[in-house]
Formats: sequence, C-alpha cells, structure tokens
Amino acid sequence: MNLLIISLAAIATAAAAASSDAPSTNTTDDAKAAARAERRKNRGTYEQRAFGGIVTKPNSAKGKVVFLNSQRLVAPADIKPALDYIRETVHPEMAMVDVDSVKLLNPGDDIARAGGNVGVALVESPDLPMLVTAPEAGWAIVNVAAIRGGGQAGLAHRVRVELLRAFALASGCAFMSMDPVVLYPNVLIPEALDAIKDESYGVFARTHMEKWLPLHGVTPWKVTTYDVACKEGWAHSPTNRFEQRIWNKVHAIPQKPMKIEFDPKKGR
Repeated sequence: MNLLIISLAAIATAAAAASSDAPSTNTTDDAKAAARAERRKNRGTYEQRAFGGIVTKPNSAKGKVVFLNSQRLVAPADIKPALDYIRETVHPEMAMVDVDSVKLLNPGDDIARAGGNVGVALVESPDLPMLVTAPEAGWAIVNVAAIRGGGQAGLAHRVRVELLRAFALASGCAFMSMDPVVLYPNVLIPEALDAIKDESYGVFARTHMEKWLPLHGVTPWKVTTYDVACKEGWAHSPTNRFEQRIWNKVHAIPQKPMKIEFDPKKGR
C-alpha cells in the first residue's frame, strides 16, 4: 500500500512538472491575428478552387466611413485590427484620420468635413461616458479615457471592442434587438469589455448594417465570387487556371441549344 501511494505521488509530481513546462494556452493578440489570417488563407484557397476566388466590383462603393482619432492613449497600430475587420466584413470605403480635437456635442460635423457620411470618433474626455451614439445621425463616440485599465494590451482590446460596438450601433444596429458577439446589452462598466473575447460581428449585425448604411449614403463595395461576377457580366478576364475554368464554364455554348420552332397557329 505504501509503495502504491508513493508511486501515485510520483506520477502526480511528474504530471505537475510536465504541465508547468507545457506551453501556455493563453492566446495573445498576435496569435489571434495569426489564426484569423490562417483561416482567411484557407477560406481563400477553397473559394479560389471552387468559385475562382473573391473579386470586388469596380466603382461599386459610394459614400465613406470615417474614424476620427483624437486620443493618444492607444497607438493607431493597435486599433488597426478592428478597422481591418470592418473593411473585410462590411466592405465600406473607409479611412482613419488623426485630428487634434473633435466637437464632442456633434462630431458629425467633423466627420462630414473629413469626407465621411458615417463615422466614429475616438476621444479622451473626463466628462463623457464610455460610449455615446447618435444612430439617427450616423455617428458615435468612443471615450478611451473612460475605459482605461487592464494594462496597455488590455486597454487596446477594450478600444477595439468598443470601436466595433460603436460602428455597429452608428450603422443601424442600434435598431436591432441583439447581436451575440460584440453587441451585448449589459456593457455598463469597462471591465465588461474584457469578457467580450471575440472582436467580431454576428451575421445578423452584418446583414443589418448592409441594409442600413445606404440610408446614410454609404454603399459598401460589392464583394463576391468570380463565378457570380462572370454570370453578372462584370468579371475581369481570367488571370489563372481557376478563373479560366469558371470563365469557360459560364461562357460556354450549350452542347444542346434550345430550339424554338415557329407555330403558325400562334401567329407572329
């Protein structure tokens, strides 16, 4: 019995040592970004094989989304992943503009001067709450000073989540019930942003924004597969074997074309 107890204790000690030497399962922002890039790469490879790849229709976008940045607590490079996500999923023409200050009572004027129809302002203010939205006017404010905490990496995550929330709310999602990803209804304190791990939108939010943004003059780029572009007649000439296969298939003359014979009973 003593030998068995000693053996079990040794096994437990070895397991603990092994677990302590194992790599941490905590996922950093860089690891998350790498994982998203790998998923996009795999998805792109499949879409290229099956549908000829993803293409953007020229001159299909109208209007512009502007992100005004007057805060200096978080570097623009740490905000960029959220902007890249919006660009990849919602597809608006958009820009981030650094400014010295923003009119807090109505940043819509500053957004319009920067060429935007819809926009989000990132500010530092001792007077504003975490998030201010005016969905009817198409703008929102993220007050970075009000969500400070959690170290620099933690603050950057909070800003990205709050920016995604602000853009969605300013883009029509304030008029929907709930999105299961970033649009939680119970974000009342900065620490609540830490619980939102996914910096992304659900399908209902994306669909709502696509329908609502044109009401404010923003039509996102039309992004679809090469085979759909061929069928709609605006695809570019094939540049690789995947596109060539799709092109040939769509433009092929039917082997058994339909014949319509004249029926004198029906007249001309």
